[in-house]
Amino acid sequence: MYAKVIKLTNMNGIKYDHAKIEKKWQEKWEKEKIYFPDLSRPDNKYYNLWMFPYPSAEGLHAGHAFASTGSDVFGRFMRMHGKDVFQPIGYDSFGIHSENYAIKIGEDPHKVVRRTTKHYEEQMRSLGHGYDWTHTVTTSDPDYYRWTQWLFLKMWEAGLAYKKKATVNFCPSCKTVLADEQVVTPAAAGKEPKDAAGKSITNSEELKVCERCGTVVEKKDLDQWFFKITKYADRLLEGLEKIDWSTRVKLAQKNWIGKSQGMLIKFETENGDGEIEVFTTRPDTLNAATFIAIADEGLYNQESSEKVGEFTGKYALEPFSKRRLPVWKTNYVAPGYGTGAIMGVPAHDERDMEFAEKYHLDIVQKDPDKNLWQEISEKGFGKKHTNYHLRDWLVSRQRYWGAPIPMVDCPECGWVPVPEKDLPVILPNISDYKPEGTGKGPLANHKEFYQVKCPKCGGDATRETDVMDTFVDSSWYFLRYPSSDRESVPFDGEVTRNWLPVDLYFGGAEHSVLHLMYARFVTKVLFDLKLLSFDEPFPKFFAHGLMIKDGAKMSKSRGNVVNPDQYVSKFGADTLRLYVMFLGPMDASPDFRDSGIEGMQRFVTRLWKLFNQPNTIDGQPSKGVVSKLNQTIKKVTEDMYNFKYNTAIASIMELVNTISDKGSNEEVLRSLCLLVAPFAPHLAEEVWVEVLGQPFSIHKASWPKYDDSKIASDTVTIVIQINGKVRSQLVVGNKQSTIQKFYFDGFLLKYRYHLLIALIGIILISAGFLFFKKSLNFSSTKVEILQTSSEGGATSEITAEISGEVIIPGVYKLSPGSRIDDLLIASGGFSVDADRVWADKYLNRAAKLTDGQKIYIPSVSEHSNVLSAKTTVGDQSVSSSFSTDSNALVNINTATLQDLDSLPGIGPTYAQKITEHRPYSKPEDLVTSGAITQTLYEKIKNNITVY
Repeated sequence: MYAKVIKLTNMNGIKYDHAKIEKKWQEKWEKEKIYFPDLSRPDNKYYNLWMFPYPSAEGLHAGHAFASTGSDVFGRFMRMHGKDVFQPIGYDSFGIHSENYAIKIGEDPHKVVRRTTKHYEEQMRSLGHGYDWTHTVTTSDPDYYRWTQWLFLKMWEAGLAYKKKATVNFCPSCKTVLADEQVVTPAAAGKEPKDAAGKSITNSEELKVCERCGTVVEKKDLDQWFFKITKYADRLLEGLEKIDWSTRVKLAQKNWIGKSQGMLIKFETENGDGEIEVFTTRPDTLNAATFIAIADEGLYNQESSEKVGEFTGKYALEPFSKRRLPVWKTNYVAPGYGTGAIMGVPAHDERDMEFAEKYHLDIVQKDPDKNLWQEISEKGFGKKHTNYHLRDWLVSRQRYWGAPIPMVDCPECGWVPVPEKDLPVILPNISDYKPEGTGKGPLANHKEFYQVKCPKCGGDATRETDVMDTFVDSSWYFLRYPSSDRESVPFDGEVTRNWLPVDLYFGGAEHSVLHLMYARFVTKVLFDLKLLSFDEPFPKFFAHGLMIKDGAKMSKSRGNVVNPDQYVSKFGADTLRLYVMFLGPMDASPDFRDSGIEGMQRFVTRLWKLFNQPNTIDGQPSKGVVSKLNQTIKKVTEDMYNFKYNTAIASIMELVNTISDKGSNEEVLRSLCLLVAPFAPHLAEEVWVEVLGQPFSIHKASWPKYDDSKIASDTVTIVIQINGKVRSQLVVGNKQSTIQKFYFDGFLLKYRYHLLIALIGIILISAGFLFFKKSLNFSSTKVEILQTSSEGGATSEITAEISGEVIIPGVYKLSPGSRIDDLLIASGGFSVDADRVWADKYLNRAAKLTDGQKIYIPSVSEHSNVLSAKTTVGDQSVSSSFSTDSNALVNINTATLQDLDSLPGIGPTYAQKITEHRPYSKPEDLVTSGAITQTLYEKIKNNITVY
């Protein structure tokens, strides 16, 4: 009974010695192997995988701690639900990052990686992660890359690997080729652009740079190895429909694959020396074509808003009328897309219209003719065709630090694969591993490596000296983990059937196109080869956010990279884990601030004291405590499944407050300890075993269950949050009322590339009783909303029309000098520029009355339309009236630039313009603002809704 608890309270004193306790339980967990499941006999398997890191010289930073802890918390949660959780870890250790660091310090990359991986392991162990350390993989170990080379051979055998001369992207700084996916704008790379000599150059949207170093990319014709991923384009698209991934990640893959259906149409040249074949998705507009636009490697720039061209001096003939169409090289037709040529139809395409107007080309106004699809085919002028943006995967690199490509070039036999029995082809230790930029890798300077006998005929031959792209290494590592102790196969058949596919994959959204696409492709190939029984590796993928520091992305150049070691040493792993999980939703971009972790340390100390000096009671706790406990178990359980760890921790904090005030018994404390366990595993284990006297280990104990019948309460606590952070709480009476006057807190939310929406919280007031509902439904009811600020005496009277679902509230404290920026950043974390005009229209005037105080803001969403607003402070006031014209927001029925891009004739340039020219009072403002032309407006106006 509870006397046992009292007896043990002083065994460790009140001070929480995090260093001693964390070391104690980490050693115990390792000794007892509680995180090492029997892979041969899974009773209830759960493969929980965090995207393995590249072991940088700097070690783990706080962003890694955020992501890896988020994955570990869920693994612990599932283990407490009776799952046999397999949670491995490894290192993506090959690649250009490690090699460049080794070059910088003049050390052998093998030694560098051994040191950095050891450091990473020490850091992850210190965080208390529940990894199975017996199944670690390192991609630069011969025992691993032997099977990466085996994978290459399987691609070759399946006819999916080939070498050809191609125009490729080349980074003069990294001195290697780059896949198309690795060539980005300077903004996307997050780096200032520089030339081959490393000197900074003027930034512009015209530039294409290496995503790793920011150097302007060159084009070179080189012989390169490719994997034929294009053969799987349709299956990669179809597979997206059966996996549980976010819409954003799926859309990124869909857009990269870029499937479009249309026709190939042949245009004879005027001088009769050949023909030009174009691909078009709109053959019905052939009658309005006025020029032919062809791709040019030197001119092409997808990101450029300005259309640039050069007349070739040639003409093509429109197949039916034989009209002369000038042939132009342009910068907006992508080389390799379709045939590299399109027909210019200014009357029906915004890009073509811009180009025609700039170069004074003809514009023919004719309506589309649907019969042209059939007529073109019947006349033999063209045929139906499906086109893709996706290009074959370029997998060879002219570097040293990678898996050697297991192919031999024989003068008699051609390319011959290295026999499987001779794998691995060992990467030799050489001192001159620095790339030279000649189009050949460093291994090409070592005859002892490349001079070999042909495996087929025995004659003199040459080994391939390029190495594989590191994305090949990571395309299959999840298959190796469970079988990492198998020497004769890359992955054991029975073990793989028992444990794969991965149940939950936890990683960054920045890998949406590269790693995730390649892993899906490789899995489908192995499935076709009957080596796997599934064709999707990650049925569920959760994309976590990117941690920032003091409002900016972490980077060495900014000097704001946070090393978690110092915080583990000072505050303890559990405090750091709780803090990074409390910062915000896992899919957001939380901001790490030193002041915040000190607050979490106080909570951990309070929690420790609560268990060691509990507010004990005789008999059963009050109904309020029982109700709060069951509420908390239910809320935390739901939040855990939805990765809303921040609100789960907030609920635990509320429970701690209730227990501290009203008392508890041992049963309540046990349940509290179980709820804390995934977040603070060391503290929970110490309390569970040493204070509560329960058997080792809490991480194998069952998750607490709630009783719905015990959740009813006399009061309701409303947690007010902004951007996932708890700002305040309000306790109200639980009695319903029906009058139409409300207190409400509203805050502006900027959703990425959307227009303005908002969250609204409603509390009904009547006869002194308040009632709160999470969501209420109205049928277009006009209501008066009275807003009262507890700080500064500010009030706002708002008349609004509300319909549909109304959800949780929020407030934000503005500060002088950056009022609007702070508001928009706090409520969405995105760029403030697009909404500044609207914000200045009302918010800035109201904010001047309440500098440094909380201000309440009229909210606009698809469920509410503000008609008028008045804010008063003392004898000063500011009023605004909003008619449906003056304040209506034009919402194009889409949430992202990618969706805008999919509307006919828009493209990425105009999608960006539409978002930048907001707000709009009426649909026609899209034209008058200069965002789009009248022609384009006519095409998309049916896709526009006015609120």
